Amino acid sequence: MTDRRQAWPSHWRHGLLTIALVAVIASAGCAASAPSNPQESEATMTETLSPEDFTAVQTRLEELMPVLQTEAGAFVELQLNQLREDSCLRPEDEQPQTKTRWTGQLAGPPADPETANAALDAVKALLTAEGWDLDPDEALSDDQVGTVRELYFQKDGLNVTARHERAELVPDTVVLLAATDCVEHPADHQMLRSPLDPEYGNSSQYYPDGA
Repeated sequence: MTDRRQAWPSHWRHGLLTIALVAVIASAGCAASAPSNPQESEATMTETLSPEDFTAVQTRLEELMPVLQTEAGAFVELQLNQLREDSCLRPEDEQPQTKTRWTGQLAGPPADPETANAALDAVKALLTAEGWDLDPDEALSDDQVGTVRELYFQKDGLNVTARHERAELVPDTVVLLAATDCVEHPADHQMLRSPLDPEYGNSSQYYPDGA
């Protein structure tokens, strides 16, 4: 199994949740990019998607993310913060569209550690029942600042990481991140945002819906 660290894009809209997600990003050792780029040095999955499969991932994520939101939402209210194609290249790269991956992110604050665990257990039950491969369930100390518990799933070129994160002086956070590995494209490739993405239609030099 490859390194499970992933870039966590930040699209929080409200005060404390913004601070909490920044803490999540910091604990994962990630750097912000434009639009929210994972670094090239980040490890990716071993299963490489074909161009056709990569294109089909948008539909898969548009089906998966609402289901995850519903399952975990019985315990923690999660917001869909992102559902888009992101560059895997560094911010200074002049052609970010030539290496990208699809990502989807749900996040929200649990009422307490018990509801955070219940939300992760609901995701675990759903995905394992549907044949997703699961890494060993990692539970750390309740006093841990950073990742308290983490689940990692893989299936058909897509992975899902479910985390309970803790930061100082701000609410805990449950985050579900779905992502493909990084795929290389020709220079004329167009990055896309799903209509479900909260920023769909906003002005952007990277996405046609924001033109």
